[in-house]
Amino acid sequence: MSGDQILLGLGLIIGLGISLQWLARAIKIPGIILLLPAGMIVGPVLGLVKPFEIFGDSLFPIVTLGVGILLLKGGFELRIRDLKLNVNKAVWRLVTIGVLITLTLGTLAILIILKVPFILALLLASILVVSGPTVVGPILQFARPKEPVGSVLMWEGIIIDPIGASLGVAVLSFIISPNPFPVLDIFLTIITGIVIGLVAAGLYIASERSRRVPPNLSALVAFMFGVVAIVSGELILQEAGLFAAVTMGLVIGNQRLAPVKGIKEFTDTIEPLILGMIFIMLAALVDLNAMGMYFFSALILVGIYVLIVRPLVGLVATRGLGFDWAQRIFIGAMAPRGIVAAATASLFAISLLKAGINFPHLMPMVFLVIIFTVAIYGLSAPIIARKLKISQPGRDSLAVIGDQPWITNLTNSLHKAGCGVMLVALMRKILKKLNLKFHMLPIPDLWLN
Repeated sequence: MSGDQILLGLGLIIGLGISLQWLARAIKIPGIILLLPAGMIVGPVLGLVKPFEIFGDSLFPIVTLGVGILLLKGGFELRIRDLKLNVNKAVWRLVTIGVLITLTLGTLAILIILKVPFILALLLASILVVSGPTVVGPILQFARPKEPVGSVLMWEGIIIDPIGASLGVAVLSFIISPNPFPVLDIFLTIITGIVIGLVAAGLYIASERSRRVPPNLSALVAFMFGVVAIVSGELILQEAGLFAAVTMGLVIGNQRLAPVKGIKEFTDTIEPLILGMIFIMLAALVDLNAMGMYFFSALILVGIYVLIVRPLVGLVATRGLGFDWAQRIFIGAMAPRGIVAAATASLFAISLLKAGINFPHLMPMVFLVIIFTVAIYGLSAPIIARKLKISQPGRDSLAVIGDQPWITNLTNSLHKAGCGVMLVALMRKILKKLNLKFHMLPIPDLWLN
C-alpha cells in the first residue's frame, strides 16, 4: 500500500470507530451493531481498510494490547463492596459451572451443526464462552436492571473474558503441539497474571504515595504500569496479560491510598477509541462470502445458546441464592459475545493456517455469533427488564408531583406506556399534625418504573 492509502485506512479506522459509537449512543443501541458492519464495508467490500497491509505483523500484538487495556478499565470499574454473599456466589458459579455448561453444550451443538472434528468444535466453543464488559456494559446502561443483577453480569463479563481466552489457548496448543497438561497451563496463566497485576498495582500506588508523580501525569503513569503488566504477562504466558490487566484494575479501583479520579477520566476517554479501532480492524478481516455460507448454521447455533444454554446457566448459577424469578430470568437472558471473542478467533485462525490446519468455519461463525447475540440481547434487554419490572427509571424519567386521583391515573398511564415515572406525594395530613408552617413538602413516596 502507498502512504496515502495507509493514511486513508488509519483515518477511516479512527473516524468510523468514534463517530459510529457517537451515533449508536444517540439512537440508543450498542455501538458494536454499527461497528462490525462498517468494518466489513470499508474492508472486504470497498477495500479501503486492509489491516495486515497497514500494520503488518504488529496487528495482533496491537489488538492484544488494546483488549488488555479495555479489561484494565473494566477491572477498575468493579467494586468489591458490590460482592455481597449472593452476588459473590452467583459470579463464582457463572465463571466455573456456567463456563463448563456453556463449553459442553456449545461443543455438542457445534459438532452436530458443523460436523467438524471434536477438537475443532471444542476450540470454537471455548472462544464462544466469553462475554465481555464492552458489550455487557452498554446493554446494561440501556436496560438499567436493578441491583444486584447489574453487578453480577458486569463481574461475570470481566472475569470470564480471560478465562475463555485461556481455555482457547489451551485447546489451540493441544491442536498445534499436543500438550498433555492443558489444565495446568490454564492454572499457571491465571496465577502468573494475578501476580503481575498485583505487582503493577503496588508499584503505581507506591509511586503515587511518594508524591513524585505530577498530577497531570498520574493517569498516564497508571496507564504505563498497565501496559507493562499486559506486555509482561503476554511475554511469559499467552493470555496472562489479560489476567494481569483485570487484577491491576481491580486493585487500583478498590484502594484508598492513591487518587483514582484522573484514571477514571482518562480510561473513560480512551475506551471508545480503542474499542472502535479494534472492531473496525477485525471486521475488515472477515470474508463476507464465508459469512454468507455459514449464516444459517450460525443462526441455529445462536438459537441454542440464547434459548437453551444461557437460560440453563442463569438458573443453575442463581439457584438457592435469594434471587427472585425476575432476576434469575434476566441473568439467563444476557450473554452477548464481544471483542475478546473476535480478537481470539482472528488470532487463532492465523495460527491454524500457519500450522497447516484448515478450519474455515472459525472466523465467520464467531463474527456471526457476535453480531446475532449483540443484536438479540441489545434490543431485547430493555424490553425484558421492563416486562420483568426490574428496570430502574432513567435520567429521562418524569417526576409527577401531587396526590390527587387524576394525577395517580396519569402516572399509571405513563408507566403502562413505557415511561419511567416518579410520583411525589404531598403529605398534607402529616404536616398538619406536626404543626409545621410549610403548606407543602414534596416527599418521594412511590417509584414506578
